[in-house]
Amino acid sequence: MSGRWRRCATWIGVLVVAAVVRVPFVLRVGPNEGGGDEWYAAWRSWSVLFERGNPGSFIHPALFYEAGAALFSACYLAGALSGAFHTPVDLLADFVRNEAKYLGALQMVAAAFGALTVPVVFELGRRVGGWRAGLVGAGVLTVLPLHVQYSQRARVDSLCVLLTACSALALHRLSERGRRRDFVSSGVAIGLATAANYPAAALGVAYVAAAALARGRSTPSEWVRSFALGALAAIGVFVLTNPYVVLAPAAAWSGITFLVSFTMRRHPYMDKASDWFYLGLLGNEGALFAILAVGASAWLAIRGPGFRRILGAFPWIVFGAFALVRTREDRYILLALPWLCAGIGVLLGGVIARRRSWVAAASLVLVALTTVQLWQRTAPLALVERAGEHPRWVMQRWLLRHTPPGATIWLESDVLPLLQAVFADPGGRLQRRLRAAFLQVHPGFDARVLKGEVVERIASFDPRLIVEHEVALAVACERSLEYVRSAGPELDDARAFYAALAAHGTRRFEAMGCWIAEIAP
Repeated sequence: MSGRWRRCATWIGVLVVAAVVRVPFVLRVGPNEGGGDEWYAAWRSWSVLFERGNPGSFIHPALFYEAGAALFSACYLAGALSGAFHTPVDLLADFVRNEAKYLGALQMVAAAFGALTVPVVFELGRRVGGWRAGLVGAGVLTVLPLHVQYSQRARVDSLCVLLTACSALALHRLSERGRRRDFVSSGVAIGLATAANYPAAALGVAYVAAAALARGRSTPSEWVRSFALGALAAIGVFVLTNPYVVLAPAAAWSGITFLVSFTMRRHPYMDKASDWFYLGLLGNEGALFAILAVGASAWLAIRGPGFRRILGAFPWIVFGAFALVRTREDRYILLALPWLCAGIGVLLGGVIARRRSWVAAASLVLVALTTVQLWQRTAPLALVERAGEHPRWVMQRWLLRHTPPGATIWLESDVLPLLQAVFADPGGRLQRRLRAAFLQVHPGFDARVLKGEVVERIASFDPRLIVEHEVALAVACERSLEYVRSAGPELDDARAFYAALAAHGTRRFEAMGCWIAEIAP
């Protein structure tokens, strides 16, 4: 078999294995997050379709939502050809009836992006350290619990990680050849990665380092022009895939500054984390993986020649940057995972290739033990039984059936996103059409919805809403109650609201740590 065919066969093989690990959860469990992040990925995808390309939120950039919009467009085309859909409202009505189906389709897209990352890491390891390096790096990423987990969620992360790995490939070529088209292709890859999630802008540091390695391969003036072209390509691609960052600068600035605010303050729903959170997170993946990841990246960063030094150093840049952020989340280090896995592959692949058989055998045993340890943590995400209906849909159905006509519902933010987006949040063309679709599916629903907020702003926590019986039903969650109890005087109104709810409300339905309370007149 020729080298090209052997590479293609290997790419297909590792892709199939990666998909087998990630897809069963999507098919058997479906949307599983307690919050509304996955649902809002669908909402922003609908916004791209119905708001002329505007995702309506800039907490994350738009590339994943544009992929979702393409998926939903294909659904509408298939429905129109089969006669199921005659207008866009029919498509939205199907979404109202079958929210889980559409979120599951987005999950499948995310799982595809996650699986595709594995052969890219194989190719990165192969180019830097040979076939053994590629196979070891791809094998580790295939069963890495954190990557598997976020490949099963309808969020921006799996696409960003895929494009980060593609950026590493482009940067390796830039450092090795240094042609103008290598600068441009690296810029395009970094621009796409940043268009999937803002933290990928950290790849700009790796771009500078790779460009520095290529400096001797052209004249200084050519190098400067090529470097500038690559930077312009990154900016241009980001703007083309996120045009409303330019067309709606005030909204974009608001979303980005809200996101940046969590560098200075802790997110209300997250526990305070230690300064060693991210190193501890590697340890939670598996002790052997953590030792290999830290050791390989540090060794390559200190002793590695050329691009190997960048491969080892970039994960530490990511760790260092996010260690300074007050809000710490496991998904923040996803950017570093392809680099870490490729680095492990390069280090161990080189050791395995040594002539001393006992060293190679010991390295193979270490790879096997690491893979087994990772699989023990990944198996519950891959070997799953079919789950029942998500409690969110059950809770929403109970509320729709039991809300009196003309009543007011108080709804804690993001607990029931469909009702919130249709009846409580400000909106435009999409909201009007989705409201028409909702009333087409639920013609008897006639209620006013108030949203209680404590994250972006504090709103709708007036205890008089409860005491004076202005609200008939309230949907609240334990996590918010715990946060409000431990907060400072700025949330005194919220504490008084929850106290009034406890005194005057009767719990009628409970699920997923939340409850529906009825306030009797």
